[in-house]
Amino acid sequence: MKEEKQTLAMDGAQFFGEMTASISHEIKNVMAIINENAGLLEDMVAMHRQGVPFPAERIEKLAQSVRRQIARADDIIQTLNRFGHSADHARETVDVGETVQFMMNLTSRLIMMQGTRFDFTAPEKPVTTFANRFFMAYLTWRCMAAAMEMGHAEKSIRMRLDTTENGPCLAFSGVGRCDAFSAASLSALEDSDVLRLLDARLVLHPGKGEFHVLLSKAQY
Repeated sequence: MKEEKQTLAMDGAQFFGEMTASISHEIKNVMAIINENAGLLEDMVAMHRQGVPFPAERIEKLAQSVRRQIARADDIIQTLNRFGHSADHARETVDVGETVQFMMNLTSRLIMMQGTRFDFTAPEKPVTTFANRFFMAYLTWRCMAAAMEMGHAEKSIRMRLDTTENGPCLAFSGVGRCDAFSAASLSALEDSDVLRLLDARLVLHPGKGEFHVLLSKAQY
């Protein structure tokens, strides 16, 4: 049990570090654009002091650019804040579809860097499980990363969320070659402590080029 907790702690810390590093990179990009706009404003002020006129439209355009970047930074920080609060409770009712959509947003930069697209189809009604929200997000990302690692012809990975009599089922399809399953990090995930913590199972279907994550039912 002690070793299991240590492994979970290490996995969680690595996941948290990976996500915050990606988010901080996005914030740095926003700051770089704002800094560039500030430099342009300083140049315009210097020109103005030398008697060189410039149109007011240029200042308005710079102001609009700064506002857009501030709004973007606010969205990024809100996402980071929500991610941080995912560790507030040991177990709670978690909306699986909402978690998937959140992770697609949180990792959008990492997905774009891989040249991949995820197509997610969620049911009309919420599908919930009773789990640790932070490690539910961790499991979702590990599966997404493994799917990207396995390769795919169309650069599009499909995710589908269904309700079964035993609980939610999150299916990944269009993930490429059968032999890639054994080489991917997905094989290591099959017997991970995270699955045991979430009372979840990973079912591989190499012949179909897909795999499923079977989750426990929500408690009411």
